[in-house]
Amino acid sequence: MTLGKPSGNQIAFFILAVWLLVVPVNRLLVSSLRLHGLDAEIFERYFHVLLVGSAFLVVPALRRACIDALRAPIRPSDRPEVAVVAALSPLHNFAFAGAFALWISMSEGPLGLQQRLFDLDSEAHAMAAATRPLVMATQLLIAVGLGPIVEELLFRAFLFRAWAERYGWLIALLLTAALFGLLHANFLSAFIASILFTCVYRRTASIRAAIVVHAATNLLCYYPLLGRFVFPRDLEYPGDLATWSWHIAIFFVFTAALFVYVWMSRDRITDASDWEADHVALPR
Repeated sequence: MTLGKPSGNQIAFFILAVWLLVVPVNRLLVSSLRLHGLDAEIFERYFHVLLVGSAFLVVPALRRACIDALRAPIRPSDRPEVAVVAALSPLHNFAFAGAFALWISMSEGPLGLQQRLFDLDSEAHAMAAATRPLVMATQLLIAVGLGPIVEELLFRAFLFRAWAERYGWLIALLLTAALFGLLHANFLSAFIASILFTCVYRRTASIRAAIVVHAATNLLCYYPLLGRFVFPRDLEYPGDLATWSWHIAIFFVFTAALFVYVWMSRDRITDASDWEADHVALPR
């Protein structure tokens, strides 16, 4: 008895299992290598990307599926939209900062907000310490190069497509975003980013477009660039909500714009037959 080619769902859940199994392996390796502090954090953050990327290369069915998914180019008519979304995508982090400041101020008051920001400032200080040339090169290679390719293939080309065929595109969009958020340090920020990447994918019918936007987001949100302004470290009155007025304004504007963008994505691919017409078919 011979086994046929794996289905899209089989590929999706196989990769997901590999991704989840990385967590205990990560911890074991960090302990064995005696990594601490920033070095351990960087290793844990990117090891899963390297492992899943290796699976894409080593397993023949996965390698063929990746090649098929990457084959669709960004159409010339879609390039302006991709460029605009890539340029504006870092605003999702500023929107998160605005929502964070607004929520903590309302629930814990100015002193609570100031204390929370002090804790975040300690994290920002650790991020600022990651400016050693070798560390920066490693982070940029993974976050801007390999990471977006692996994650977009996994979450958009495989998981989203498989779930869209089974549950419909909107539920698949939310499920993919939830899982994407759970596998990142900042759930809400990653959740919003995933929705944005999926909308780009739906509207362009090209995983390359989602990769470009993902890579641009990671690059522009890198701490030495725009990342340092998400939670500024030199605020005179960090507990004063008025200090965060721009971040809060970005939160409301970005949230409204994201809902509009999701709505704009509703008719691009309406069912499985339309999906197959606009995309390279999933292996069956």
